[in-house]
Amino acid sequence: MTTDVRPRRGASTVIARLGCAVGAALLLTGAADAAEITLANAWMRPIREGLPTAMAYVDIKSDADVRLVGASTPAAKSVAIIDVTQNPDDTTTSKEVKALEVPGGKVTRLAYNGSHLELREVLETRGTGQTVALKLEFVDAAGKRQFVETVALMRGILLWQPPEDRAQPR
Repeated sequence: MTTDVRPRRGASTVIARLGCAVGAALLLTGAADAAEITLANAWMRPIREGLPTAMAYVDIKSDADVRLVGASTPAAKSVAIIDVTQNPDDTTTSKEVKALEVPGGKVTRLAYNGSHLELREVLETRGTGQTVALKLEFVDAAGKRQFVETVALMRGILLWQPPEDRAQPR
């Protein structure tokens, strides 16, 4: 006579394994739902503490439609999203917006003489070759928020000097 020595699987074991499998599937599905957003070529001109504003530029690429809804940096008190549009008479109009559309599948460029990020009340001095951390906030069509970080490289020759500093002999 042969006896089966394998342990019996009770209903609780089967339910626990099924729960783990469902949980893992939900985690994988949630990760797959997040848009793949990449930031590249972030740069700024050198900045000096006390400047009222400074512009930051970056290329944004997403595999799905998202909206840029915010940004922050330790180098300034706040960051605004500025949308620049070309008018029929070849002039441009700049305005602060709460969100900027980032269409999926192509690069949205925040660039010099175009839409950009405006750092307000600069708190730090950074010269050519140094960097500033930027954190951008995006929202997808379902309302899911996503934060993506990058660093902007300071590009330029000189630090900006207020007019009164230029008049002082050194």
